[in-house]
Amino acid sequence: MAIVFVGLALALGGTNFWWLCIALVIAGIGIAPALAVMFGSVSATVKFSDTAEAYGWMGTGQLIGAAGGSAVAGFLIDSSGPVGGFTVGAVMAGVGVVVALGAKRWLPDLRGRDASPIPDTEPVVLPT
Repeated sequence: MAIVFVGLALALGGTNFWWLCIALVIAGIGIAPALAVMFGSVSATVKFSDTAEAYGWMGTGQLIGAAGGSAVAGFLIDSSGPVGGFTVGAVMAGVGVVVALGAKRWLPDLRGRDASPIPDTEPVVLPT
């Protein structure tokens, strides 16, 4: 999330096309690792039978955040131009960094561990 914040903060520096391209590529580099950590944490901490609901709630949260951010960015773009929209993105990425740092103690340490879902059933042994 810090990489996303840096990229969006750089986008505030101007409206030159190439500058925005570079800034948004930098911001985009941080998206996949952030999503991987979120989905890996869910799969490692939720029983297999509950993963569908957990992923559904994650998707719902992402959609709500995107819709709310788009609405606020739209108002700011109308009032202050394109920089207003990038300001919303940078602020939200900064909030994401703070939330991630605050929630770090509750996230599982997945280094050297299988991140597959926790099984909630045993294999059924069939008589042969």
